[in-house]
Amino acid sequence: MNQEEKFTENQRIIFEIAKEYLQKHPNFTREELFSVCKRSCKLSDKEIMEILDNFIRKKVFVAGSRLTRENVLKNEIRHQIYDYISKNPGINFTQILNYFKIGPYEGRWHLEMLKRFELIREQNFEKYHVYFHKDFPNDKELIVFSLRNQSIYKIYSYLRDQPFKLTDLTNFLELHHSTVQYHLQKLQNVNLIKKNPENLYSVNMEFLHFLEQYYNFTLSPDLRTKINVYLETKKPAVLPTEEEIKVLREYDYFGGNIRYKVAVQNTTKMTVSKIDIMLTATSQYTLDEKVKTIDYLVPGETRGVEFILTPLQCGKSQVYATVAYSDGFGKPQSVIVQPKEVWIKCPLVSPQKVMENQITEWKRNLLKGTSMIQFESLSPKQFFEIVHNQITALDLAEVIYNDETFQCTFSGLAKVTSTKILVEALIESDTLVLDVWAEDMKQATGFLAYLRNLINVALESAQKLMGRVEHLGQKILNIFEITSRIRQLYEYCEQLWIMSEILIILKEIKLRLNRIFPDLEIIDQVADWIEYFEKFNLGDSIRENDGLRLQTGIQNWLNQIIKLARSNINNFTETFKEQEDQINEFSSLLADLEDYHQKIVEKIIQKILVHIIIIDKRSGLCLSDLHFQETKADIDLMSGFLTAIQQFGTELSEETSPVRKIEYHGFEIHLEDGQCIRAALILKGAAPEVLRKNLATFTTEYEEIYGSCVQEFRGDVTAFKDSKQLIEKYFKETPHEEKSSDII
Repeated sequence: MNQEEKFTENQRIIFEIAKEYLQKHPNFTREELFSVCKRSCKLSDKEIMEILDNFIRKKVFVAGSRLTRENVLKNEIRHQIYDYISKNPGINFTQILNYFKIGPYEGRWHLEMLKRFELIREQNFEKYHVYFHKDFPNDKELIVFSLRNQSIYKIYSYLRDQPFKLTDLTNFLELHHSTVQYHLQKLQNVNLIKKNPENLYSVNMEFLHFLEQYYNFTLSPDLRTKINVYLETKKPAVLPTEEEIKVLREYDYFGGNIRYKVAVQNTTKMTVSKIDIMLTATSQYTLDEKVKTIDYLVPGETRGVEFILTPLQCGKSQVYATVAYSDGFGKPQSVIVQPKEVWIKCPLVSPQKVMENQITEWKRNLLKGTSMIQFESLSPKQFFEIVHNQITALDLAEVIYNDETFQCTFSGLAKVTSTKILVEALIESDTLVLDVWAEDMKQATGFLAYLRNLINVALESAQKLMGRVEHLGQKILNIFEITSRIRQLYEYCEQLWIMSEILIILKEIKLRLNRIFPDLEIIDQVADWIEYFEKFNLGDSIRENDGLRLQTGIQNWLNQIIKLARSNINNFTETFKEQEDQINEFSSLLADLEDYHQKIVEKIIQKILVHIIIIDKRSGLCLSDLHFQETKADIDLMSGFLTAIQQFGTELSEETSPVRKIEYHGFEIHLEDGQCIRAALILKGAAPEVLRKNLATFTTEYEEIYGSCVQEFRGDVTAFKDSKQLIEKYFKETPHEEKSSDII
C-alpha cells in the first residue's frame, strides 16, 4: 500500500489540490498552499492547515520540488539508486556513480531528491560520503561501512570460517604484517572481531547474521584450496617416539557429571615446562575449565589433571585434548591427544511406587548424582510447576509432592536392568537442586542429563514468555508514565505557567510518544503546539485563551490514551491470566486515570460553555435558551443567523447533510438538528466528546417532551419556560463519559 492509499478523504482532497499547484509553483510557502486549498475546497481553515502541516512535516511535499513523496521514485534511475542503497548500505558517492555510469551532477541531483524526501540519509565516515536507507539501524552504520574496504572484507571472510593468527592472514593476503595488523585493529574497534589469549582472531557472532543480509562471505574454491595447502604446511612435525611426551586419557562418572582425566608423562631426557592441556568437547557438554596447566615435568615424571564435563543431553560424542609445552631447549611443541568416545545413555524407566518410609533406604543403597539449575525472571512457584510437569511427563511414580516447600520425589525402575531409580527435585532460593539415585552411576548421569535438557528447554520457553510479559507490562507502565507528564501539563495550564516550562513538558511528551507509540495521532497535535508556542517569548506566561485551548486538547489526548491503555491491559489479561498482581495494578492505575479524566472534563465544560439556543426549524425563532456565562449576544439575531447558515450551506452543497460545526476566533458552535428543532451549543473552545454526545441526546429528549408544542408554535414561548431543568440536566450536572468494556 502506498502512502496515498492511507490518506483520509479530506487528506486526499488537499493532496490533489496541492499536487496540481506544485507542478507550476515548486517553490511554495505554507501560506500559499493554504490559500490555494482554501479556495478549492470546503474544509475548515483549521483542518486545511493541520493537513498541510502534517504533509510538510512528513515530507509528502518538499519546498523547491514539483515532486511529491508518491512520485519521487517514478524516475527509473532514481528508483534504481534507491534500491541499490537499500541493498548495499554504507555505499559511497563514487561507488554509486561508477555502478550506474552517471556523472557527478546527475548523481548528486538524484541523491539530493532522495534525501529531501527522507527516503535515504547521508553520513560522513573518514573522507567518504556514504548513504543508508532511512530505516537502516543507526548503530549498525559503522560496521557495514568498515566492510566496504576490500582488504577488511577479505580478512573478515577468512575469519568467518575459522580463527587465524596475524601471521596466517599475512600469508593469505600477501600483504605486509603491519598493514594486516592495521586492518585487524579497525575490525576490533568496531567490535566485528575479537582476539583470544592465544592471539587467534575470530569473528564476533553477534553481528554475523545481520551482515550476511548484505555481504556474501563465502570463499571461492581457489581461496579455500590455498588456505588448506597453507594449513598443511603449518602442521607441527612429529617428534621421534623417544623424544615425545606421552599422554593418557580416561573418563568416569562422578556425581552426575563426567570426570575426564588427562595424564602427561615426560619420557624425554630433559625437563619440559609450561604444559597447557586444552580440552575440546561438543556442545553436548559444558566444561568447568577448558585449560589446565602443569608448571613443569622432570624426566620420567607423570602428573594428571581432571576436567568436569556436565552433560546437557544423552548420546555419543568425541572428546579430545591438545597438549602444548616447551621442550628442554625452550622450543614450543604440541601433542594431539587422540579422541575418546563418551556415551551418555538415558535409561528407559517404568513406574515403581514406594512408600515414603522406604525412600531413606533407597537413598542409602543407591549411588547419587546431583545437578543444579539456576533460573531468573520466574518465581520459585512458577519454576517448580515447570520442573514438576517435566518429571511427571516421564514414566515414573510420584511419591511426594509439596508445593509449599517446592519439593517432589518420584520412583521407578530401569526397564532393561530392572534396577531402582529415585528422582528428587527441590527449589532453594533461585536454584533447582536435582538429585537422581541409581544402582549404576552411568544411569544416574544419563538420567540427569535427560532431565536437565527437558527442564532447560521448558525454562527457556517460559523465560521467553516472561520476556513478552515484561515487554507488554513495561509498555503499559510507559503509558501511565506519559500520562503523569500530561497531568502536570494540565496543571501548568490552569496556573498560567511560564511558556518555557510548558514547552519542556510538551517536548518530553512528544519524545516519549515517538519512542513508544510512533504512530499515535497525538504526536502531530503535540508537535503543532510546540511549533505554536516557540513563536512567543519563552519567559512570558501562557495566555488564558491558549491555556484553555490546550487543556481542551489535553482531555482529548487523555481520552485516546485511556482507550490505548484499556486495549493493552485487555490484551495482557487475556494472554497472561496468571499475572494477577500486575493485572490488579494496571486496573487500579487505569481507574485512577479515568477518574482524573472525568474531573478535568467537568472543569473544562464549565469553562467553555457559553450559551445554548433551541431554535424552531420552520420559523428560525428561539424557543428556549440558557446563558452559562455572561454574554451580550442578541438571541433572536443569532437564531436567524444560524438558520440562514444552514439554508445557505444546503443551497451551496449538493449534499443534504446540515452544517454541524462553525468555528470563529477560538469559539465553536455545535449544531444538532432534530425533526423540528435545531440545538446550538456555543463554546469558548473545542468540545469534548461527551459534550457532543450530550447535545445529540438532549435534542432527542427535548423533542420527545416538547415536540407537540413545537408543531403548534406560533411565537408564544411560554410552553417552553420549564425547559431550563432539561438543559441543566445535560449541561450543568456532572457529565459521565461512557466507558468501553471493563477489563476482562
